Amino acid sequence: MLLPVFAPVAFTPPHAVVAPAPARSAAELRAQVIDGLESGAGNERRDASLGALDGLAAAELETAMKLLEGRGNRANLIASDGEVRLRFFRRLARDAHGQRVLVEAAVRDEGAVQADAYASLAAPLSAEATAAVRAFLASDRELHVNRAAMVGSAFAPALMIPELIQAQSAPPRRTRGDEAWIALGKSTTYVGNVIPTVGNGSAAFQPVPATVFEGSVFRVSDSVVTIYRTEVHRALVSAVERTTGEPAPAFGIDEDQWMAWYRSEYPVLAARAETRARERAAEQTTSSRKATDEG
Repeated sequence: MLLPVFAPVAFTPPHAVVAPAPARSAAELRAQVIDGLESGAGNERRDASLGALDGLAAAELETAMKLLEGRGNRANLIASDGEVRLRFFRRLARDAHGQRVLVEAAVRDEGAVQADAYASLAAPLSAEATAAVRAFLASDRELHVNRAAMVGSAFAPALMIPELIQAQSAPPRRTRGDEAWIALGKSTTYVGNVIPTVGNGSAAFQPVPATVFEGSVFRVSDSVVTIYRTEVHRALVSAVERTTGEPAPAFGIDEDQWMAWYRSEYPVLAARAETRARERAAEQTTSSRKATDEG
């Protein structure tokens, strides 16, 4: 009886699965990273800590930010140390939630922190960061709306166009009752009355001055105020030109015209621009290969 012969089968061991390192505690991060960034730590230790900022795990970012902001007698390194701030912001830019933090800083903060947060952002924004931009565009603070429009136009232009169209003007705000009185005219002083004054062997009159007003009074009451946001409009125009490669339509802040154009014409223009970009990329690749072959 012949036994069947089986061909040997090569055994491929499964790929080793490397578990991510556990997130360090606040005390560990302070000792291993933050302390080396404070004044007096020395250049060698500072350089090592700056490099450690680039290698922070995603789960460590929130804790590291709280430590860098300082507590008690510790300095706020994000506000006071530009090199630390830029290195940490660049690490945040590689994380989906970190991008949201940068968007919030680019909209809410001031000075160097606001400018560096904006400069550290890069397209495409994560879904979480894009949601933050949309929330700021719906804010009732004009500064936040204008800055969010700038961020959305620069880093998520195709996604933000509908929101930018709607944010060009604020909803009308109605008030009731008197708000102002505006008087235009002149006032003339005259003697309106006299008061007799009698003394020993004498008599006199004390004048009482009065004023008469000549002109008109403008009364402001029950007003409706609409805010037109020119900065948001400019951001919208920029977003359209970035994604279509063509001048934006001259609709001003007419939301109805913009939305009708966005639904009917914008998809065609955006697709055409994307096709042109692919063709240019293909031409550059072909030229590079040709130059390499000839070299």
